[in-house]
Amino acid sequence: MPNEVIHRLQAEQNERLARGLILLSPQLMDWGVTACFYTALHLVDAYLARGNIHPRNHAEREDWIRRQLRPIRGNY
Repeated sequence: MPNEVIHRLQAEQNERLARGLILLSPQLMDWGVTACFYTALHLVDAYLARGNIHPRNHAEREDWIRRQLRPIRGNY
């Protein structure tokens, strides 16, 4: 299972990709938004990994967000 550091590194890489795609071309905005989503996903997973929680899929992650990260649920 990836640990917090690995998730944070992946989040940083995804954010760089998102920024690059958006700056490169407005037509790539949809892919930039997708990369932003995966940035958020890895930041959530980094937080959960601190407690040795490793969601296996989006549904499990959403459940953990609902239980432990309620303040960010709407934005996520």
